[in-house]
Amino acid sequence: MTGTPNHPTTPEPTRRRGRALPLTAAALLGVASAAALAAGGLALAKANGHGGYVGLGDADLHTGHPAVISDAYDWSKAKPFLFGSAREVRIRLVPSSGGAPAFIGLARPDDLRTYLSGAAYTTGHRNTGNGVTFTQHPGAPSATPPTTASVWTARATGAGTLTLRFDAADQRGDRVLVAMNADGSPNVGGRVETAATQPSLPWIGGGLLAGGAVLLAATAGAVTVARRRGTARRSPGAA
Repeated sequence: MTGTPNHPTTPEPTRRRGRALPLTAAALLGVASAAALAAGGLALAKANGHGGYVGLGDADLHTGHPAVISDAYDWSKAKPFLFGSAREVRIRLVPSSGGAPAFIGLARPDDLRTYLSGAAYTTGHRNTGNGVTFTQHPGAPSATPPTTASVWTARATGAGTLTLRFDAADQRGDRVLVAMNADGSPNVGGRVETAATQPSLPWIGGGLLAGGAVLLAATAGAVTVARRRGTARRSPGAA
């Protein structure tokens, strides 16, 4: 009498787990791959667009006082994209005062307080929502013309749009950005646009793209493993 051969069977929950693990891994790898590829493409686009400058933020500044200043900031720590430091910073002032000469400059906080002592000014504070709020500081209605002061670590003056460029490493330590009329008169206004270059961007972009490609290949491998396990467990056992 010939008995019926017994074939070992794998419990259904175990079979499901065997397929679920590689599928879960594939999903996670796929998300990571998409993120890396997107970030890499964005980094390369920023590195190759707008002359290599990456925007750091823009703001509209208007005051009846003779100066608008920013909060103190260490430009040597500026990071235009993810990680890596800025090299050259570009600050543009598009004044709203027509053709009258304007002025923008950087100064150390203590030096600037000495220069503006007694004069009215406005401080612009950047918020987390990219908006700007202002604090008014009362004082005299005019200031000593900024072009005659020696407190500036970087400066630009003239009629029309002003462009101030400087090496971020040369402005190590807190600096305050100041916008004024060149003659120190009141009613200062305009749009400030800041941007910087980051030499490491092409390397960051290339690395992210390469990493994304590796993760994409790993995703395909995990999907293949899941399919093979599913196919193997649906096949009947050998007699």
